[in-house]
Formats: sequence, C-alpha cells, structure tokens
Amino acid sequence: MATMLARRSVLGLTRTFSSRRGAKRAGRPSYGEDSDAFSMGSAMSLKAIDRVLDDEARRIRGEPSRDEGRQRRWAAAMEKKNARKQSLDYLQQPLFRSGSVAGKTFGGRSLLDYVSVASGLFPGPIHIIATPDDEAPFAAALASMRVVGIDCESRPQMFGRYDPPVAMVQVASHDLSLLYRIRYTSAQDGLTVIQPTFPALQALLADANIVKIGHGCKSDFQGIQKDGIAPVIRSTLDTLPVASGIGCLKPNLAALGLIWQSLRIDKAMQTSDWECSELSLAQIQYAATDAWMARQVMLSMLQISASHKLVHVVDYLPDGRVHRAKNSRETITQLCVLAQAEGINRAWEPALALSMPTNDDIYTM
Repeated sequence: MATMLARRSVLGLTRTFSSRRGAKRAGRPSYGEDSDAFSMGSAMSLKAIDRVLDDEARRIRGEPSRDEGRQRRWAAAMEKKNARKQSLDYLQQPLFRSGSVAGKTFGGRSLLDYVSVASGLFPGPIHIIATPDDEAPFAAALASMRVVGIDCESRPQMFGRYDPPVAMVQVASHDLSLLYRIRYTSAQDGLTVIQPTFPALQALLADANIVKIGHGCKSDFQGIQKDGIAPVIRSTLDTLPVASGIGCLKPNLAALGLIWQSLRIDKAMQTSDWECSELSLAQIQYAATDAWMARQVMLSMLQISASHKLVHVVDYLPDGRVHRAKNSRETITQLCVLAQAEGINRAWEPALALSMPTNDDIYTM
C-alpha cells in the first residue's frame, strides 16, 4: 500500500490542479464557478481560449481568422484533389463502360474530348429567400412548377465525421431559381440565424404532382427532414443511379453536364462557406446552376430508352421511412413530353464527334 501511495504521488495523481470533482471535494471553486480560474480539466484550455478571443477580435476588425493547422491540411487536401483531376492520367480515363448503353452511344470518350466545352450558368433569374416574407411573392410560381431540380449546400466540414446541417436549399425550374437560406451568419452580431420553415417550399416538396430531381440526393432529402425543413418529400428522382446504370464511369454532376448538356460547371464554390452572412455572386450562380443541371441531365438521359428502367420514383415519409414506387412509367412519360417541349430532346447529340461510328441499334435498346 505504501508503495502504491508513493507511485501515485510521483505520477502526479495528487496534483494541485484538479477536475470539478476534485475541486468540490477540496471545497475549492471549480473553473465553472470562478471564471478567472481554469484547470487542466477544462473543456477549453487557456491556449484554446486565447485562440477563440483572437479570432473574435479579428472578426470584429474584419480580418480573416488565423490559418490553423486543420485549415492548412484541408487546403492541402483540396489542392491535391484538384491537381489529380487536372492530371493527364485522370483526363485520359474512359468516361463510359465498354459495351454499355452509354459506351455504345458515345464511344471511347474521355474528358479530353470535352476540353473545349464552354462554361454554362443557370439562364434565368435567381432570387435569395431568407424569410417567409421573401418567399411569399413566389408561392404561386412554386405551386405551378411541375419538374424542378433540388440541391442542398452545407458549410464544409474539415475532416468531419458527421453530416453538417443544411445551410441552403436550391430549387430550379427551367426559368426560375430560388435559393433558400436555412442557416447563415448575421451581419449584425455574428450569430447563426436559423430559418427552417418556409410554407411554399414545404408544399412543393410534399406535392406528389411536382417531380423533384437531384443528384446523389438521398442524403440531401434526409437532411431536409432531419433539420425540420420539410417532414415529407414526394416524387423524387436521382440522376446518379441512372447515369451509373447506363455506363457512365464518372457519374459526378460536372462530368454529366459535359456529356449530356455540353456545358461546363465550375465546382470551385462547392466547398465555400454556405453559412456566410452575404453570398458572393459566384456562390449564387453556382448554387442555382447545380440544382438546374440535375434537372436538365435527367431530361437528357431519358432520351435513351434504356435508361427508363433505371428511373425510380422515391418518397421520403415521416419517421425516416422511404417508399419506392413500383411503376415510374407515368412520371417518365411526363418528363419525356416536357423535354420535347423545352427543346431538350437529344440535346447532347451535337457534342458527338462527326467521326463517331454509327450503330442503328444504339437508340432502340
């Protein structure tokens, strides 16, 4: 016993600093009771507190926060990712699986075949919605929409292990885009403003007669439910499984925009701060274009009849239930008619090289 007590003393287990429990036993005020005293058991060390105070002072002066190690690692990771996507090895990789529907349609194409494609932006007006009053003038327009693109943006998490809350919901028809700011930083006091409830947006998401198209959108719709933006989301379609199913080996939205719309979208704003107090013009244009592009890509892919069997209408119901319709034929017919009305019918054909081999069976599969 004496040896054990001696070891405890040497190891510092009878230390002068203490946790809240130790302070309580000794009758001393803990750091929670005395704001001028901090122990090693504090949730925030003195170094962390100094960093927070320094960042707050920088914010008040309008200066950027200090470049911390975590931010530097994030920037390095993004730079490495972008460099890889610009490398010749990456650009030369085939875009389509050999023998697939897309492979037979486009042949052995790679991203190098699209280097001359021009950048594109959403062609219509864009409105930022921060309050229900902002939304009210567009309620009738939302209710009249029949096919919309939906996307969500969140503040990027640097090596985070959880899904961040939704900061913005984007809705785009062929000629109107609304950007809903769910979370943003107040320009007055720097606090986070949260406005999850927008009646017309909830009505649009719950309306089974309005088709909602997203790209890899399951997590977006589940995030909308989790954050209390809308309890029910009906008639949703996802471009990602359709693109993968017909043979696209790089089914990201940027590549699909090149292939199916002959438009290049700049993804640089994807990892920007979507909870900032004021959105930049680049953020606004990117957000509207991203939602709109998912809509346009789906309408284009449906021009290949083999894609129809890959389209599934999904409803996101309360309590996390997901319902997949047994038959999507009516929705597919509606979208094909709309594509013709909007002039999207086989819009990707001009992008095909004149030397592409023809195959009479390609369009009848």
